[in-house]
Amino acid sequence: MSTWTGQVGYPMLTVDVVETSDSVTLHIKQQKFCANGDNSSEQQWLVPVTVVSQSRDTPQCYLLDGREGKIVLEGARPGDWVKVNPKQIGLFRVKYSDDLLKRLLPAVKNKLWILLIDWEFSRTCSLLLKLVTQILQIC
Repeated sequence: MSTWTGQVGYPMLTVDVVETSDSVTLHIKQQKFCANGDNSSEQQWLVPVTVVSQSRDTPQCYLLDGREGKIVLEGARPGDWVKVNPKQIGLFRVKYSDDLLKRLLPAVKNKLWILLIDWEFSRTCSLLLKLVTQILQIC
């Protein structure tokens, strides 16, 4: 609990995927979220992470207790969309890899949600212009 009460700020989780023919593994890295893009902080949090996928809507829970971690998604198939922090109950931001964000777009009912979530990342030039264009075309 001291990682949440004894320091200022909150984390941003960067999520990427590695797939084989029969497994899906998320690679997660944490850093302090800064709207100005400064990622020089060494702060870390104990982050409870929940994940759902296209093939499994029952949340899978994981505790990220270091700078990086891996989650092997049970029941997920290669090519599935993946949603980290469903229902937005965790106090952290999620930055999906381009590939994961593209997969998630068609599945999200309210496309504006992604646009708002990723606004901060587009401000800091982390989100590619072509991806923003795709989001706007879908909306």
